[in-house]
Amino acid sequence: MTQLTLKRIGQDDFAVMADNRLAGRIMLKPLPSGAVWFWTVTGPHLPAPLQPSHGETETLNLAKAAYKAKFAKWEALHERKWVGDPPDN
Repeated sequence: MTQLTLKRIGQDDFAVMADNRLAGRIMLKPLPSGAVWFWTVTGPHLPAPLQPSHGETETLNLAKAAYKAKFAKWEALHERKWVGDPPDN
């Protein structure tokens, strides 16, 4: 299992790193009625069965858990691809 780490890139804004590769982002998203934590998987290519690739939660801890769960489902795939990988021949 790949270790995921957060790298602060701004106030309440984090890059999700997977073995030194950019794998996603978690950030506080302001709304008229308050704010939510937005998470998105941007590095790994998620096939249709794993969509959506993003979500919103009430806390940073819930966002981290949701991201980790989605990433784990991607890691369980036999053919894992990253966005930008060359096509198979």
